[in-house]
Amino acid sequence: MPPYDCLVVTNQLPWGFCYEMMTEIAAALTARGLRVRKYVINSSRMDDQAQAFAKDVVQQVQRNPHLFIVDMMNRRRLNTLDGLRQIPIFNVFTDAPYVMHEDVLSMTASSVIGYSDRNHREYLEDMGVGCRHVFFPHAGPEPDAGWPASRDRPIPILLMAHFRSRPSRRDFLASFGATDPLVLRLIDTTLDRIIDDNREPYIAFKDSCRDLSVDWRQAFTAETLARLVGELTIWVERETRYRILRQLDGLPVHIAGVISDDYFDWRPETLVRLGAQTTTECLALLRQSKILCNTIAVRPDGAHERLWYGVASGAAVVTDASALVAGDFRNGRDMFFFEKGYRRVRDTVETMLHDTDLDAVTTAARHIYRRRHTWNRRVSILLEAVNRSSPKQATANGRG
Repeated sequence: MPPYDCLVVTNQLPWGFCYEMMTEIAAALTARGLRVRKYVINSSRMDDQAQAFAKDVVQQVQRNPHLFIVDMMNRRRLNTLDGLRQIPIFNVFTDAPYVMHEDVLSMTASSVIGYSDRNHREYLEDMGVGCRHVFFPHAGPEPDAGWPASRDRPIPILLMAHFRSRPSRRDFLASFGATDPLVLRLIDTTLDRIIDDNREPYIAFKDSCRDLSVDWRQAFTAETLARLVGELTIWVERETRYRILRQLDGLPVHIAGVISDDYFDWRPETLVRLGAQTTTECLALLRQSKILCNTIAVRPDGAHERLWYGVASGAAVVTDASALVAGDFRNGRDMFFFEKGYRRVRDTVETMLHDTDLDAVTTAARHIYRRRHTWNRRVSILLEAVNRSSPKQATANGRG
């Protein structure tokens, strides 16, 4: 067998689309003419399975010194292993880099970070990350050519997320204890900027520091800052999901995900709880859903894979108007967008249900999505970042 050109490392867990995303990246690279091998390692630690994998990778590198690796967020520190220190490793960051602060700082010069929101670049530069980093937004599979029409989809409204209990804003601020009042004010104003002004959490935090004359470099260590912005991000995600679900009360909403026992402060009468679903089950649900509600509030210039899986499955999507998404899709024609502050979620969804030709919307969205947001499109960024041309590209350019 000829030597491999690329090794793709992934996990395969019940919840989340990591396995599907990395498998589709592998398929997209294969379609470019590369020889690709995929590894599935569920442990984030270098246990016996991971050690055996590392040994095999070194052998693969000996067969092809131009080999490169695609991994997820550097959880296993592959770039620190003997024999792999100089190998280009493209790390797909599905989360914000401050959530993975230690993983980011452990990168070596041969690593590449593919970040999912354009704003993340500022954090990486502020932290002095030495490796290369490129904008690599979430994408999705090729659209399903034979999806059911809207009239044949039994689920009117689908939300795919976990709904964890979140403290009220007052209790959230109180959870920081006897913190300097100025810092509490900083946190409070940052929350406003994220939710009401559609600002990325780290950028919102820096803006609040500037307005309150706080030197963030002096006031916070890098670790403290990453942990704080990460906590704000989690609270905002839970708060926006709460606002959306609260406004949809009384509509036929189905939830695929965990709902905390003490989540509701009202009595939901039309909510259908599907419970935690595997990714295979989630994909089947998307094909049965007329509308997918998916918030990406903390990625105002990025996207989320669930959004793209919805488009690829023929569901009409309502989401946040991130600069990336709104730059390609038209509100009310190819996709629907929440207003800032989530003030008219119910009106938007009812318009979609009762006054919109959803089949026309999904057909229009499919054409844009296929041209711009599949993994087949995204891997061009990856190949350029690791300084590789696919064999098909090389041949087309007269180098084959």
